[in-house]
Amino acid sequence: MRVSARASRKVLDKGVDLAEILRRVAEAVGGQGGGHKGAAGLNVRGGVTPGTVLRKLAEEVTRVLSEHCSGAA
Repeated sequence: MRVSARASRKVLDKGVDLAEILRRVAEAVGGQGGGHKGAAGLNVRGGVTPGTVLRKLAEEVTRVLSEHCSGAA
């Protein structure tokens, strides 16, 4: 499974780093992730359902946006 993400300038200006988010999620599910602050991706092979990856990604994005953006995402 591959996931790619992009962030708007407004979100980046708040301090959000997509490379870090996708790296943490990928590591949590046995994959690899990274990229740039505003454009990043992750790869996961076998054994993990797309639902699990997407759920962990949603949790991490929500946590980071809550910390950095205070609802301004």
